[in-house]
Amino acid sequence: MATLQPLELLPDDPILGLAQVFQHDPRPGKIDLGIGIYKDEHGESTVLRSVKQAERWLLAQQTSKAYTATSGVEGFAGVIAPLVLGTPHGVARVIQAPGATGALRLAAELAGRAAVANVSIGLPTWPLHLGQFADVGVQAVTYAHLDDAGAFNLDGLLGSLEHLRPGDLVLLQAACHNPTGVDPSPAQWALILEAMQSRRLVPVFDLAYQGFGQGLNEDAAAVRMFADCLDSVWLATSCSKNFSLYRERTGALLLAGRDLRRSAVLESHALQLARGLWSMPPAHGAQVVATILNSDELASLWASELDAMRQRIETLRGRLSDALNASAPGGFAALAAQRGMFSYLACGPEQVQALRVEHAIYLVGNGRLNVSGLHEKAIARVTGALVETADAKG
Repeated sequence: MATLQPLELLPDDPILGLAQVFQHDPRPGKIDLGIGIYKDEHGESTVLRSVKQAERWLLAQQTSKAYTATSGVEGFAGVIAPLVLGTPHGVARVIQAPGATGALRLAAELAGRAAVANVSIGLPTWPLHLGQFADVGVQAVTYAHLDDAGAFNLDGLLGSLEHLRPGDLVLLQAACHNPTGVDPSPAQWALILEAMQSRRLVPVFDLAYQGFGQGLNEDAAAVRMFADCLDSVWLATSCSKNFSLYRERTGALLLAGRDLRRSAVLESHALQLARGLWSMPPAHGAQVVATILNSDELASLWASELDAMRQRIETLRGRLSDALNASAPGGFAALAAQRGMFSYLACGPEQVQALRVEHAIYLVGNGRLNVSGLHEKAIARVTGALVETADAKG
């Protein structure tokens, strides 16, 4: 027991713990705007029709539950690389992982093995980003992702690059930034690329929400541009959101760029690391994705379902923005320009607590709001509660 004595009880995960608190709240009419799962107008996270059809086909055809390769399910790499990188945007080495979380962990482990010293990360960010790299001894160089007006802080990102050395990493969310919903413009992406080229830095893209911002191709545009121009590009992608395959843990680490030999070397080390981390990834979700994307009929159905999810989020964000700006002119001006599943209200912990205790409205502690958790009747109530608790914003 002596070796365990330094360990102390840790707090719950700030997002998953919030879901548990919500479940045990007995109040009728409670509203969950916390955990990042797409919900329909009834508040349900349903299985997509395209996924159901693919699963029925797999159930009828599957003859074995044998292990997969460490690199993943056969056929998955052949569909996920074109989905992310397009065609013909070059060759990528694909290592399937348990979601984008697993892919990011694999990237961090790869960085640690390669003796990378630093990674640039904008704040606020998804909570696990910092820990993934800290756990392997890679030092985070942080900057403010937003400027004072709530727009993307290009100067902050470029300033952080001055503290990096060649070969260091820059963590970039390709689209639908979590938690702010604020992405660089195409012109800003070009400036970021130019700065990284001159400093010989390596981007690590997190693409967890492809298709939720402007569209499948639009949301991957920055990744494709960087992969065409840089020797090495790392990318963690997820099928959790755009295929609604949350519990199937389906993602991948892609190693792309112009230096194909470098990608092959990195892949060899990533596979060895993955063997020690999870040995081989779960099969079912990857088989579903491969089945859908290899069928013109299912791929078309899936794309239409994804479009419907994105359009519903856009509509809800627009109505929430209109309601808030009518009630508090100027206070929520940046909301309408945000993209993806989340909107960022920059609420302090006191206001988030007041919303939870006084109004049974659940947001993540930094003011991140899952737009899909709204419905038409909830917008007026959420608007009124945000205005009423504004004095607790500190």
